[in-house]
Order: sequence, then C-alpha cells, then structure tokens
Amino acid sequence: TAMCSSRPFRLPARAEGRGGRTAFVPFLDMANHAASPNCEVQGAGGAPGAFEAVALVATRSLDAGEEALISYGGTATHAALFSGFGFAPAESRSDRLEPLP
Repeated sequence: TAMCSSRPFRLPARAEGRGGRTAFVPFLDMANHAASPNCEVQGAGGAPGAFEAVALVATRSLDAGEEALISYGGTATHAALFSGFGFAPAESRSDRLEPLP
C-alpha cells in the first residue's frame, strides 16, 4: 500500500555521470518542502546506474525536534508544484497564482 500512496521523485545523478533516476521511496516523500531545505535525498551503492540504498541526509546540523525539509524542485513553478504535489508555497519566486474571484 505504501508504494501506491507514495509519489515518485527524481534521484540525483551518480558520480559516474549517468542521469538521475525516478524512484518510489515510501515515507521519504512525507518530508515537507522548503525553498531553503536542510536535508537532501541521496542514493548510495549498487550497480552502475542503480542505487542499493536511498536516504534522507541532513545538509547541516539540525536541532533536536527541528523538521527535516527537502526541496520538491528549486526552479519549479507554482503550477508545477500545485499539479504535482497539491500546494503552491508563498515563498516561491517562480511565478504567482492569482486568487479566485
């Protein structure tokens, strides 16, 4: 069931220059979005072009109880975030959604 409820997302490219991969990683997609995230998703190990493990890794020291935040797309527009994830953050500088009359 978790696989059906999870959203796929793009993993970064491996060091050997292969392109990124799209993957389902149950529960990892529950991390909230931030324009300035404090964590990132990293893949490790496995055959060329594949990952053996995927983890949520802090990019700086986090305080006890501090929320782990990732970026759902640093250059994503409001429309892309809204259609893909169901929200449009107020801090996005990419574009604007006008309120409905």
